[in-house]
Amino acid sequence: MDGGTPVAAGAERLRDELASNPGRLGLLVDGDAAQIAAERLAEAWGVRPIETGMVLTSDPEPPGPGEVIRRLSTGSIYVGLDILFSRDLRVNLMSLLRQMARTAPRVFLWPGQIAGTVATYSRPERPDHFEERLSDALVLRAQKPRFPDEAPYMIERIP
Repeated sequence: MDGGTPVAAGAERLRDELASNPGRLGLLVDGDAAQIAAERLAEAWGVRPIETGMVLTSDPEPPGPGEVIRRLSTGSIYVGLDILFSRDLRVNLMSLLRQMARTAPRVFLWPGQIAGTVATYSRPERPDHFEERLSDALVLRAQKPRFPDEAPYMIERIP
């Protein structure tokens, strides 16, 4: 990674903060801009984003909770998390993300909304609905940079 640019330096500081706080969640949010931000962050970290859905649907049967962690353990930036809300996987979502974040700095592109300290996904009447209060998290609010050397996100810290 080229630590000489402001984007790369900011990405390195983000990775250092996550690494020095094992289990702290890094959640990237805010639609289409978040996908672009995930790609730029992955580039700055010198990795490729992990397509979570692709990794977990490679077999005809859903993987068990331990297998989910094993299959996802090699990544740093995760996109396509929608599959994790499926009841078929039988995973405790936040517990899974925290367990992964304890072993390495990781950022997850959150497919729902984060309002204040509450992360949501889907609508209450749907079986994949999720709502939980966050703690010990960095919420990366994606933004379209005005200049190429600007970070593609703003950081909100949730104690």
